[in-house]
Amino acid sequence: MTTATQDDQLTPDELAAVHGGMNEQLFRAMQHAVGSGLNVHWIASGPHYPNSRHWVGRAIDVDGSPSGLAAYFKWAKGTHPAELIYKNQFLRNGHPVHPIGGHETHVHYSV
Repeated sequence: MTTATQDDQLTPDELAAVHGGMNEQLFRAMQHAVGSGLNVHWIASGPHYPNSRHWVGRAIDVDGSPSGLAAYFKWAKGTHPAELIYKNQFLRNGHPVHPIGGHETHVHYSV
């Protein structure tokens, strides 16, 4: 596991939006996943790249049925996440970028 650097620190505006130790948008995304019958895994742990947003508590992975994940991905697009990855689709700040592997069975959502 990597440690947070000064670049990973929250700005005062970001800190003001933290509720219960978690970003409000990320918490809403978790609630929506669970309310849709999906599972939330790998928040600040798991098999992730060294610079993953997971290590600083800014990402979740959601798994479940393929139809549930497709619906979640569609919903998540409207919430404007920093990163949204599912299968061969990778959106960074709402813009498509080259997809990365390893997301065939879950949706990655980060703020």
